Amino acid sequence: MKQYRFIFIVTIFITLTTFHPPNSFPQEETKQEAKPATQETKPAYQIIPAGPISPDAVMSSKHPPFSSIITCAECHEIKFDAVSTATKQYMKNYKLLDKETVWKDIVEFLPGRERFVMATVYEKRKGLFGREITPTSTTIDFVLNPDEKAFYAVCEKGTEKLEQIRLNPVVCASRYEGWTVAQKGKQVWKSVQVKGTVEIIDAQDPRFNEALQKYQLVRTKPEQAQKRFYILRIAIDQIIFFNSDFLKEGISPYQLWEK
Repeated sequence: MKQYRFIFIVTIFITLTTFHPPNSFPQEETKQEAKPATQETKPAYQIIPAGPISPDAVMSSKHPPFSSIITCAECHEIKFDAVSTATKQYMKNYKLLDKETVWKDIVEFLPGRERFVMATVYEKRKGLFGREITPTSTTIDFVLNPDEKAFYAVCEKGTEKLEQIRLNPVVCASRYEGWTVAQKGKQVWKSVQVKGTVEIIDAQDPRFNEALQKYQLVRTKPEQAQKRFYILRIAIDQIIFFNSDFLKEGISPYQLWEK
């Protein structure tokens, strides 16, 4: 009888260990608290191929979540042109600030005499049917007059940009500051892209000396400047203000101010 009891116990033990290996028995579920979203837990950069869209498309409310560092063109095929641009695509799909706020940001970014790169271009005929388009870009210091919504600059007589402006007064100029590979530091970028129309002011114009004082010449005396320079008054038609930090707040990094 004792032998049968021993065999029975051994049989039960073998059966249990065969179908339920050690540590395989159901354990009591442990409740885990949800972790708040952090930089480490955010979805990684991921490209998901999607269908073609038009350059002026507005993102649907059903659009899946995506990283703010991804642009539309990385997932969609888009045919841009000179009118519908990547910049305008940002403006259509992110929050835009009101005109007064954008202007305030521009004024804060340009507090004094600031170094710009200005582009000029003109077209001249070449032969009977041909034409030649000549662009030029040069560094130039601008001073913003917030009340007039205009920039003032000094330009030497006889320069290429001055002669091009006489033929075509429409110009584009940019000022930029921010992170570079060489300088390191915080990765923030700010810039303005200005489009405007230039008026050339000579020394006989009563506005010449007043503008010269605001410009704050460094190496040239006022009486010398009257013979050497023209004043350029750039009436602002449009400014695109860029601030990379805006995107973190769901705001378009490109903000438009127009006259």
